[in-house]
Amino acid sequence: MICYIRDVADEFCAQGPFDELYDVPFTTAQTSTIKGGNAINTVPVECNFQFEFRNLPTMDPERVIGRIEAYVRDTLLPKMLKEHGNAAIEITKLACAP
Repeated sequence: MICYIRDVADEFCAQGPFDELYDVPFTTAQTSTIKGGNAINTVPVECNFQFEFRNLPTMDPERVIGRIEAYVRDTLLPKMLKEHGNAAIEITKLACAP
């Protein structure tokens, strides 16, 4: 999921949409804090991370989060469930500002 968020960010940077009135003229996305695991030789029970995106006014923020949620639902989670039947991914929106 972290790599996918980076791919989305790279796409915005390369393909826009763009607004040259902003110092950063495209929507950005990034992962910040990551927490999970307790030792190098174990599979963590859970991993938590925060990500954020800053969208241009012309880009619908629900479209951005919807795209990430669709990737989780349609691609990532099915792969995880094949390895562990109780796998889950939970996305919680902490804030939204215009």
